[in-house]
Amino acid sequence: MSSLLDLANSEFEYEGQASYDRKQNLLQQLRLLTSTRKGSVPLDRDLGLDFSFVDRPIGVVRSLYAAQITEAISKYIPSLKIVEIKWSGGADGHFYPRVVVSDAG
Repeated sequence: MSSLLDLANSEFEYEGQASYDRKQNLLQQLRLLTSTRKGSVPLDRDLGLDFSFVDRPIGVVRSLYAAQITEAISKYIPSLKIVEIKWSGGADGHFYPRVVVSDAG
């Protein structure tokens, strides 16, 4: 059974002490990083996620998404680390990630 992953509804939460502007900036960086298809940025083909996992079984999707987002954050936003990835779903069968991050320091 293929998954019904809905990345458009991904949620991001920052845990830590930061100004409102810094927090919003970090969350915007996360949204940009996770909504960009790897290979689509001409001067940085490695930026983003490889969305080939989207139509895979749910367990595979969760594992591949976690691995890819962890790698992407460590490379492009090294000031952050992932605390937790939670998965939520709706009655329509679609599910989406909720990523909690904090300062890497």
